[in-house]
Amino acid sequence: MSSSGALILYLGSTNPGADKIFISYVLDKNQEWIFSGSMPNNKSHILIIEDIYDTGETLSQLISYLEDQYNPLDIKTVVMLDK
Repeated sequence: MSSSGALILYLGSTNPGADKIFISYVLDKNQEWIFSGSMPNNKSHILIIEDIYDTGETLSQLISYLEDQYNPLDIKTVVMLDK
């Protein structure tokens, strides 16, 4: 996998109307996900904002990682450009 990144927004509680939204930038380096900000809480709502969708491999791997590590209530994605 080549190095790539995505912006992740997630709510800080299980309440979809929560007033806390955390922002992280995620970068894959050497098969390891690196978060620039705080990490998601378990059972939070996650929104991934991806700049370019090419093969979908990176996005798929990021979603699998987030599901395995943080057990989110849901994950939604927004893609700015479909290559």
